[in-house]
Amino acid sequence: MPTIDDFLVLKFDDAVINSNVATWNITPNYYSNQRSSVCFMSLERANIIFTGVNGIHDEGDSSTMLRCDINGQNQQISDNVGGCMLDILKTDMKAIITDNTIGTDTGGNITTTTTHTLSQVRHVAQKYHNDNPMRLLISARPTTIKISLQHHDFGGAIVDRGETYIILRFEYDDLKDTQREYSDQFTKTFM
Repeated sequence: MPTIDDFLVLKFDDAVINSNVATWNITPNYYSNQRSSVCFMSLERANIIFTGVNGIHDEGDSSTMLRCDINGQNQQISDNVGGCMLDILKTDMKAIITDNTIGTDTGGNITTTTTHTLSQVRHVAQKYHNDNPMRLLISARPTTIKISLQHHDFGGAIVDRGETYIILRFEYDDLKDTQREYSDQFTKTFM
């Protein structure tokens, strides 16, 4: 049975952001109503830029977990808070350095001194490809999506919102095939 895929691009410019949680209100007309009532949701791609507090950088494997408020029928998280984990993103730390040059007049000669100051730490969490994404079975066509970023050095600010986005993939089975399959599975047989 072939699937029909919808892709929803969630730009952080369009989100309501409260600390580490981004909320999008999705217009129902973004989705086709010619699809089944359940679908598989997965994270297709992501590029998230956020500030860090301490400049902590794990040599090796620093990561950011994306957690969604939508319950996946085929996923459980041991903390029992609700919602589901979308994915874990590879995260790199970037230091933003500010240069300050001061000129000093020493008897007709100007001497310049440049100082380099760490002005900000940013983290870039990205996902470009995954051969085997986590496919979460959810109720189709969510109208509100909340995604929280969980990182050990989260500074509480999403920066470069225009370049920060999440792309979700929704995989639907054909509506008639889904209805036929459910009917075949749940039709009582009498003996």
